[in-house]
Amino acid sequence: MHRIKIRWNKGKQHVIGIIILILFAGIAAGIVSHNWYQFMLVQGQSMEPELRNFQLVLLDKYSDSYENGDIIAFFCENLDCVLVKRIVASEGDSVVILNRTLYVNGRISMDVPDNGQILYGGLAETALIVPEGAYFVLGDNHDVSKDSRYTEVGLVHDEDIMGEVIR
Repeated sequence: MHRIKIRWNKGKQHVIGIIILILFAGIAAGIVSHNWYQFMLVQGQSMEPELRNFQLVLLDKYSDSYENGDIIAFFCENLDCVLVKRIVASEGDSVVILNRTLYVNGRISMDVPDNGQILYGGLAETALIVPEGAYFVLGDNHDVSKDSRYTEVGLVHDEDIMGEVIR
């Protein structure tokens, strides 16, 4: 009977140790996810072929400087959701979509896959200058993407960016 009690205590200690380890790992993962890196599920086809529907990606929340070509996640208040799009123009850049082609600062943009296939120019049908602290974003799959061409999304501001998608 004495041996059973010792084994029971060792078993109890083992279970308590596992519970403490799981709690510690959960707290650490929560801190990392809140401050630095977070897994995110891409929903929709607006970033295909680069990102697929239901693809799991890592979001770098620590980054605070973005450049043309980066893929970011941001909160869109008008659509009340998080969107994932590619930055094609940054503050001070001139943007226009003419003849199905994106021009940034008077040159054909190399940041857009399959440039030359943009059927809808929207807000960029006439040239615009991206103001300080803002970005013009497009989805890679232009035909289905709600992005800066649409008034519902418009320009993306620094404070709305959640982070950069690591691919």
